[in-house]
Amino acid sequence: MRLTTTDGVAEIVLDDPPVNVISAVVVRELATVLDGLRVDASTRVIVFSSANPGFFLAHVDLRLAEQLEVLRELAADAPEGTNVFQALGERIRHQPRVTIVELAGKARGGGAEFVAAADLAFAARESAGIDQVESLMGIVPSGGGTRYLLERVGRHRALEIVLTGELLDAETAAAYGWINRAVPAAQQIMSAALRNGAQTPDGEADLEPLLRALAPGGR
Repeated sequence: MRLTTTDGVAEIVLDDPPVNVISAVVVRELATVLDGLRVDASTRVIVFSSANPGFFLAHVDLRLAEQLEVLRELAADAPEGTNVFQALGERIRHQPRVTIVELAGKARGGGAEFVAAADLAFAARESAGIDQVESLMGIVPSGGGTRYLLERVGRHRALEIVLTGELLDAETAAAYGWINRAVPAAQQIMSAALRNGAQTPDGEADLEPLLRALAPGGR
């Protein structure tokens, strides 16, 4: 994972080859970075992207059993009633900065939950895809996905997404409300506009009250 901050925009690039997965180590690194950005008054926008053009996040690391020490550490720090992965989603949702996902490749399972936890998501029309694949593995989404889907797409489409495990392309995901828009990969139009907003005089205003007012249940 790489972090760069320029003119109020913090860019977090997920980089865990060969495909990005949500490991315990990645969760710990993200928690540390997000907690630091939370108290950094110069940061206005947080943008998540991937160094891998094919994958944003390809679900949870299946080798979690090898990371028990880190998992125990994270579980001890998680809010009561949440697991490690739900705690990550809530940490993203409750950031006092605008969080944006630039989705160029696939977000599957836990990766899709990560996307839905962000304030905004813009996906490459030509190459992006998103799904809750868990049902095909005989499990249910457990990182906050069911709750986030209800808020974004409503009950009926949430059921469709969870029960079928179907990989949705960017335009379908946008039509459902899972992401904000499908845009040409070379442009990332809306994300670019919001990045620029962090650099204008108006963008220097404290966005936390607005985000708190618009967040279900508050931030």
